[in-house]
Amino acid sequence: MSFKDYINEMPDQEDIGLSSFLFFAKNDSNFPNSSDPVLLSKYLYLRLNETQTTGFQKLFIFYANFEQNNDVPKKYIGNQDELLNGVNTIVGLQNNDPNYTR
Repeated sequence: MSFKDYINEMPDQEDIGLSSFLFFAKNDSNFPNSSDPVLLSKYLYLRLNETQTTGFQKLFIFYANFEQNNDVPKKYIGNQDELLNGVNTIVGLQNNDPNYTR
């Protein structure tokens, strides 16, 4: 199951970050069909606010750790440090791009 499929199956959430990210992702017709957090970060970093960014990070970690049929690249499976580095790519991109507005 791709991350995009996972998102589309996810019910509404009470957590504001998750809820806001899910609303964005489900309504973005160009959302990538990738399950690589670095590739997703490159697509998302200028499109998400800080709350949505946190929602993306949380949801991707849930997906990688709890969805047994995930399509996460093998280098992240069982390697929490690598997974966290991949998921945190979005923050590095946002912090280093003057076009990112908070």
